[in-house]
Amino acid sequence: AELGDVLVQVPRANARALELCEAVARFRARATPGADACLGPRLRTRLRQLQLAVLHLIDDADPFAKDFSLVRCRAELQAIEGHLTGVRLRMHEACAMGELLPTDVDQLCGRVDELGRVAEIAVQLAASLAYAREPWFSEDEASVANIASPPPLRAVA
Repeated sequence: AELGDVLVQVPRANARALELCEAVARFRARATPGADACLGPRLRTRLRQLQLAVLHLIDDADPFAKDFSLVRCRAELQAIEGHLTGVRLRMHEACAMGELLPTDVDQLCGRVDELGRVAEIAVQLAASLAYAREPWFSEDEASVANIASPPPLRAVA
């Protein structure tokens, strides 16, 4: 890769780092104490599991770590996105059954959307930093040892 290609990634990585900080701040602003009190225990547990999965992804998205794998990060992101969709669906079902108010669902779905955005930006940032660090970096170069799939989230119906 050309030096110019690498130098372009540095400001992109900085912009994505700022974007990640902003997304985390938006998520935290929506995560007011007691915001999920309206949820039943199972849905509250699923939301907490998703938060932990995103934290795990952020930890794995360190391109300076010895065992970094962008392939694994993207697989984790894909799994998280699937679970986020399931949580949104369950919240809407709870609203349809009268278990949640529409205003609560709107606020909680906004929170879930911000959580997904945090995960997405973390992977984008990792990719930019990996390329800036090693211009010859390729997503396909990840070794089989680094592609261990993440443990699935336990389904809580």
